[in-house]
Amino acid sequence: MMASSYYQNLIKRVLEASTTDNWEIAVREWDIVDCEEDEEHASECVCGKENLRYLFTIRNRETGRSLYPIGSSCIEKFERDDLDYEVDVQMDMYRLAHAMERGGNE
Repeated sequence: MMASSYYQNLIKRVLEASTTDNWEIAVREWDIVDCEEDEEHASECVCGKENLRYLFTIRNRETGRSLYPIGSSCIEKFERDDLDYEVDVQMDMYRLAHAMERGGNE
C-alpha cells in the first residue's frame, strides 16, 4: 500500500530530526512536550495537513530537536500506546474545559 504524501512528509521530517533513518527506531526517541488548541483550525501540521485543532509539540530526547505543530493523527502514526494515551488525555482536558465554560451543559 502506498503511503499518503502527508505520511511521507511526516516520516521525512521525523527522520531528519532523529538519530536514525529507521522509522521503527526513530519513533521511540520522541516525547510530547506541549499541546495547544487552535479553535480557529488555522494551523498546518509539519506533514502539510491543514485545519488542525490540536497542536502538539514533540521533542527528540536524543537530539534535543523539536517538531511543531504535529496533529493528533500524525502522532497516531508513531504507533506508541503511551503517546496515543497522552493525546487522548490532552484532548479530553480541552473538551472538559469547554464544557465547563458552557456551564457543564454537554
